[in-house]
Amino acid sequence: MLVLATPNACRDGEPARWRYTCGDPVCVGYVATPGIPPCAGQGLLGRCEPEGLMCDPRDDCNRLLVCSLEDPALLQCPDAQ
Repeated sequence: MLVLATPNACRDGEPARWRYTCGDPVCVGYVATPGIPPCAGQGLLGRCEPEGLMCDPRDDCNRLLVCSLEDPALLQCPDAQ
């Protein structure tokens, strides 16, 4: 039996972490996302809470940081399939 480990799979006791959302299909430069506050010290893969919280790291590809147990880029981005 072959078992593959998913690096961002939800596991009991695994803390939520800051992860990038998909962003633009082609990076065109930073554009603010209305209603999302700027990030203030949050860093990729740092522990966070509550799950679902988002901030804007002012990324040139317009990715946001989201507090999540799983990597949303692996689950939802069109190029990841």
